[in-house]
Amino acid sequence: MKAFFDFETNIDRQQIFRSLNLYEGSAHYDYYLDVYEELLLEFGQLVKPEGYYQLKTNALGKDFHLDLESPTHVVFCLITLGDAISKRSTEMFKDNDSFKGLLLDAMANQLLFDSSELFYHCIREDIHLKMGFGLTRRYSPGDEGICLTYQKEILDSLNDVMVQKIEVTKKYMYKPSKTLGYVYGAGQGLECSLNDHDCSRCQQTSCNFQKSTN
Repeated sequence: MKAFFDFETNIDRQQIFRSLNLYEGSAHYDYYLDVYEELLLEFGQLVKPEGYYQLKTNALGKDFHLDLESPTHVVFCLITLGDAISKRSTEMFKDNDSFKGLLLDAMANQLLFDSSELFYHCIREDIHLKMGFGLTRRYSPGDEGICLTYQKEILDSLNDVMVQKIEVTKKYMYKPSKTLGYVYGAGQGLECSLNDHDCSRCQQTSCNFQKSTN
């Protein structure tokens, strides 16, 4: 298993505000800005992005996804922001600071999305450029009919160090919640995808981080 910790924690306020339908000129916009700047000071101390990946022989096959029938290998990946950010957001909701909790949660979601894209460049450099494996696009449990039970298999495919940091609930959700698990198909001679994630195939049609891959 290989680990990556060199993540940036910069986030895009405009994108976050769009995700919450907060627009300049709207009522209380100045208040929203003040709250954002207040949370931003705390945000950098709460998030601790970590990424882990492992190249293994493909035992998932088409049961996971039809596109994984032919790749000889699979790259299991997991990226997390740690548990402090989720705990702080939950505290804010309990203290009736629902807007602060919602905004902090949106900030974490954007960082997790952006960090996964940065992580792909690290994986691509190692697996593709150094080892010669082509990579498919990303496949995530919960998308495209992929069963959530694979969340546990992804975690189990990384080494025992992860057990101390990440749990899987009875409903196969990760804890901490700001965690993503996913895979790439890999193989010698396989064309390497330029894009980490194909938004056009994502079931989250209302996602505010959706990007064009054209």
